[in-house]
Amino acid sequence: MKNKIISLVILCILLLAPLHTVYSYDIPTERDVIVLFDASGSMDDTTSTGERKIDVAKDAVNKFLHELTADDRVALIVFHGCSGIDVEAEFTYDHDSISESIVDIESEGKTPIEGTLLYAWEYLKNYGDRSHLWYIVIFTDGEETCGGDPCSAVDVIVSESHTYVNTPVFTVGFLIDPDSQAEKDLKCIAQKSGGEYFPAPDPEELEEALKKVVEEIKDSDGDGVPDNLDECPNTGKGIPKMFIEDNGCIECYDEYINCASSLVFLCLPPVASLPVNIFSNLCAMAHASEVNNQAGMIAHLIVFAVDLVTFGKAGDIKTVAVKCIKDTVLAWLDEHCKNMDAGSCAHKIFNEVIDVITDTGRSVFAVLVHSPVDVYVYDENGNELSLTSDEIDTGVFIQFKDVKLILIGDASGKYRIETRGQGEGTYDMDIKIVYNGELIGSREYTSIETHSGKVDTYTVDIQGNIVTIEKEDSDSNIFFFFILVIVIIIVLVVLVFSREYFQRPPRKPAVRKRLRREPGRREIPLLEVHKAKREDAGKNIVRIDKKTRERLGIKKGNYVYIVGESKAKAKVASAHKEDTGKNIIRMNKKLREKTGVNFKDKVKIEKVEEDDA
Repeated sequence: MKNKIISLVILCILLLAPLHTVYSYDIPTERDVIVLFDASGSMDDTTSTGERKIDVAKDAVNKFLHELTADDRVALIVFHGCSGIDVEAEFTYDHDSISESIVDIESEGKTPIEGTLLYAWEYLKNYGDRSHLWYIVIFTDGEETCGGDPCSAVDVIVSESHTYVNTPVFTVGFLIDPDSQAEKDLKCIAQKSGGEYFPAPDPEELEEALKKVVEEIKDSDGDGVPDNLDECPNTGKGIPKMFIEDNGCIECYDEYINCASSLVFLCLPPVASLPVNIFSNLCAMAHASEVNNQAGMIAHLIVFAVDLVTFGKAGDIKTVAVKCIKDTVLAWLDEHCKNMDAGSCAHKIFNEVIDVITDTGRSVFAVLVHSPVDVYVYDENGNELSLTSDEIDTGVFIQFKDVKLILIGDASGKYRIETRGQGEGTYDMDIKIVYNGELIGSREYTSIETHSGKVDTYTVDIQGNIVTIEKEDSDSNIFFFFILVIVIIIVLVVLVFSREYFQRPPRKPAVRKRLRREPGRREIPLLEVHKAKREDAGKNIVRIDKKTRERLGIKKGNYVYIVGESKAKAKVASAHKEDTGKNIIRMNKKLREKTGVNFKDKVKIEKVEEDDA
């Protein structure tokens, strides 16, 4: 029997050969860096050398940009007042263009550190590349002066990072007093986000502080370890992250290759192109078989099935492989559970599976039911996972006699578990939720009475590392339904016997007027505000493309009102070629201030009639 199981395992592995082209685990090496530039009023003050602080900052940021690599995308956000937070330069690989945009920055207003961090985070979520590493770099010469709490802003970034990309924030305090509130805030921001704080107590040290930031994020050999911590600077790309130590050196890679050979992976392409967690699980499974820990081997094999449905997208190949794994598991259970209760035997495997999931840092929603009931799991979109349905793509359902094992990989959102009685008796249910290797939710229900046709419902709500598990009381539901029926009957009786009800004259049906679009009337589109290019600085013009002008009924040279929080008048000019069809309006800073709008806000355009022109 053991040889049969091993043969089936090898068959499953061979069937997976095409999967390598579908899923690849690479360490990201390109970076998206957002620089937050303090242009508040205090930056107009002079330093001990007689230079304005803002001029020193411009020089330092220019040198910082040239220290970055050509693979780094950079965006520049300037803050100069509680409502003055602008994207001065959108993400670009052209660092020289950012240097040019820095030239015209002038200092004014207060210091909105919390608002700027949240603004930068929203910009990253909307425009950051999730295949890149994300970093935020902020330097300032003072504390928050717009009533915000910078540390709370970082809490938002950290809490949402698991959905997007982990984002360290590096902070630089320029001419800030030691132990001041400003320095405490900057240290808090860096510490909570996984970044670092660098003081710059004099003008010369600002440039040095920004160089240290580059050292913290630069990774020349692409192994995921910054150069300043990398003791093996030539590791290179393609090595699975599980074999790279914190110092950038490789450990256990030979054992990894030997494991590949022992599992007949010689027929596959280079192992680095395989999903690391799937492959490491197979290695552990092989080790379990070598030491004759067959329960451990079967547990790894079950987790392997979850890996396939979670990461694999090879269609029929995946389906055949998962069926092969299920057949192997059932064959083993049938052989090894002969002399013990099926529930006890399955519970042993279930606990082994949970151990594998926690030991390997996975995220899985697992349910074990031992009972005379059928089990159905539904996600919040109504997709079903059961013995006869696998609509939940990342789910695996295994049934052995009257034991049901349900596993859903990378589970998130709300799920509903239904048990439907198939006879008299009781059932047990064990629910466990593991998030990134940590058991965050567990509930056991024992000796729940059931009978033919009885439906029990359980709800599981998984939101990141927060879980709620509840059982709906079916008897209570019947009671409330009964009360509801009685209330409805009472209301109907009151209505029927109410004289006012019969004597009240019938209400005339309300006449709803349908608004008809007048012939020739155009719907007025809202346009998205973008910054004017340098040649339009100081000009009272807005740039709108031809198609949008036609929709608005305006021509080049007409005057229009731009309507935001307030209203301003400007002359219409042609759009730049690259803006055609984007439904945007370019306007300079002066017009944005007049209308009370910021970058990416929406504005309405009204044609100026001849009498108003």
